Order: sequence, then structure tokens, then C-alpha cells
Amino acid sequence: MLDQTNTIDSAAPRRRPTADEAVGMAWWNRLSSRQRADWLQRARSARPADAWAVYKRSACEAPPPFQPAIGRHDDRLVVR
Repeated sequence: MLDQTNTIDSAAPRRRPTADEAVGMAWWNRLSSRQRADWLQRARSARPADAWAVYKRSACEAPPPFQPAIGRHDDRLVVR
């Protein structure tokens, strides 16, 4: 919380991040500077939380990665 001088009020109550916020922070911390800039540009924002929201939306819209089923049939390797 900001006080009248636009500094962070140290008396403001602190809370634990939600599970989603914690995952978002871990995601952000793994990104390179270039990747961070890319996600901020996609979000059209300077806020990492906005970049996280855009990332989550894009991940939901993307098709799942291709993973062929692998099994054995008559002692031969079968890839479907």
C-alpha cells in the first residue's frame, strides 16, 4: 500500500501469495530478460502479473504437444 509520499507503507498487512501468484512468480523468475520483454510486450504492460495472465491465456489456447502412443504388437515396436 502506498502512503501520501508514494512510498510503500511498511505497516500495511502482508499476505501470502495465492498458489497462482506463486506459480506466476516462479515462471517469471525462470525467464531470461529477452523472454520477459517479449511477454511484457505481448501483455502491452510493464506488470509481470499482466504478462503471466497473457501467458496463461496463450497456454490454454495452444494445442497440446504431440506425443505418439508407443506400444508393442507381436514383438514389433508400434508407433501410432
